Order: sequence, then structure tokens, then C-alpha cells
Amino acid sequence: MNRYFTVYAVTAAGDLLYHRLVSSAGPTTVAPGRVVGHGGWDRFRLVTGGGGGAIYAVDGGGDLWFVDHRAPAGPAEAATARRIGQAEWAAATLLLGAGSGVLYVVDQDGRLRWYRDLARDGSGIVARGQVIGRSGWTGFATIAAG
Repeated sequence: MNRYFTVYAVTAAGDLLYHRLVSSAGPTTVAPGRVVGHGGWDRFRLVTGGGGGAIYAVDGGGDLWFVDHRAPAGPAEAATARRIGQAEWAAATLLLGAGSGVLYVVDQDGRLRWYRDLARDGSGIVARGQVIGRSGWTGFATIAAG
């Protein structure tokens, strides 16, 4: 039985690539990347997948953006991104999408915060962040869900 996973990557030119990973009982195979976002993605300093085709990004001004890429054959253009959070995301140094609209953020003060995008449709219904780790998180280069 094959399982499919998605990996997004942003090129230096600002294109968004979509990679489909196929996993079976053996090693995982990565399909070649396909451009699904043509330019503009380099304006975001943090980008993460949120599961089920949801993509979240934080721009240089600290705004949180949502892109719906539920139809992998279709585009995920930065121009169609919808702002769902303002300013408070400026303190984010790391961003991790953990699926089901859950976002983890490490802020400049070393706190780990938990957020949830309740609607997952770009409407901006994001639950206020809760501090779940009080300090020490700035020492990490990256965070990952498991």
C-alpha cells in the first residue's frame, strides 16, 4: 500500500515547488518538483505546510498568510494568499504546521506558542496563541512535528 506525502519548497527565484513523496514498504521516492506558485514566494520569511493542502507563510511585516492548495494539480500562487493574521507574527522566528490547522511558533523571546486556524479556509479565524513552552526555544535551528 502506497502512502503519499507533500513537501513544498521555495526557490531563490521565489517560485513555490510541490513535491509528492510516495512511500510503501520500501524506501520513499520523491517525485520531481513541479512549480505551483510562479514568483512572489520570496516575500515570505517563513513558510510551512499545514496538511491537506493548506500553506501558511509569514511575511517581512509580520503578517500571517494562508494559501489553499487542496487541488495539487492547480496553482498555489502567492498572489492568491489571504492575510489571516497581522503584526503579532513579526516575533516569529520558527513556524511549523502540524496538520488540522495547528501551528507552532517560536518567538524572539524563546517561547513556544500554539495556534489553531479554526476554519482553514483563509477567513482568518485563528485562535489566539497559547504559550506552551516558556523559555529556551531560541536555541533551536528548526522544529519538526512527529
